[in-house]
Amino acid sequence: MENQNYIFTRNLTKTYKIGKQKVEALKDVSLQIEKGQMIAIIGSSGSGKSTLLHLLGSLDVPTEGSVLFEGQDIFQWKDRKISEFRRREIGFVFQFFNLFPELTAQENILLPLKIDKKKPEQEFFRQVVEAVGLQERLKHRPEQLSGGQQQRVSIARALLHRPKLLLCDEPTGNLDEKNGNEVIRLLKRANEEWGQTIMIVTHDAKVAESCSRIIEISDGEISESSPENQ
Repeated sequence: MENQNYIFTRNLTKTYKIGKQKVEALKDVSLQIEKGQMIAIIGSSGSGKSTLLHLLGSLDVPTEGSVLFEGQDIFQWKDRKISEFRRREIGFVFQFFNLFPELTAQENILLPLKIDKKKPEQEFFRQVVEAVGLQERLKHRPEQLSGGQQQRVSIARALLHRPKLLLCDEPTGNLDEKNGNEVIRLLKRANEEWGQTIMIVTHDAKVAESCSRIIEISDGEISESSPENQ
C-alpha cells in the first residue's frame, strides 16, 4: 500500500559524527504524508525537526532508510535527477528569507523558473502576487521591503512553480505577530485553494493549531502524531 502514498519515509535515520561522538538526529522514522495535507512538525530545539525537513527535501542524505516520493526512492537516483527533483517538485521557505539583494521582488520570485529555463504561467503569477499582496512592490529590492514583505516574496517564489511539496522551516520565526499571522494565512490559502501539500517546522503553537495535522518529534523519534482533523 505504501507506494500509493504521496510521500512515505521508511525507517529514516540520520546520524552525525561530532568528534568521536555519534549523535542520532533521527531514529527509525516511518511516516506517511498524503497529498493536500498541511502538517506542523513540532518539538524542542535539537529534536530532529529540521533534519526531517531537509531529508524530505533532499537537502541531506539519510544514514539509513529511504524517502519514497510517489513510490520512488529519491536517494536511489543519480545526483542530477535529485537536483532536478529538488528544483521542480519541492518548494522551500526558511526563517531567513534568502533573497538576492541585487534583484527586485519580481526577479526573486521568477528566479527558480529562469534557472530552469521555463516561463511563468502569467495568470498563476498574477494570482500568487495578488495572494501575497505584492502588486505594488514588484520593482522593489529586498532592502526596500519590510521583513513580512520579504517573507511573502520567498513564499511566492516557492509557490510559483507549483511544487508537489512545500517545506517551511520556522517561516514565522523572524517576524512579529502581525506578519507571522499573515504568512500563515497565505500558507493556508495555498493549501485550501490550490491544494498545496505543506509541512511546517515551528515552535509556535498558533502556527501548529492552524494545520490539519500535528507531528511531534522528541529525541529524533516521532512521539505523537495527531490524526488529520475531519
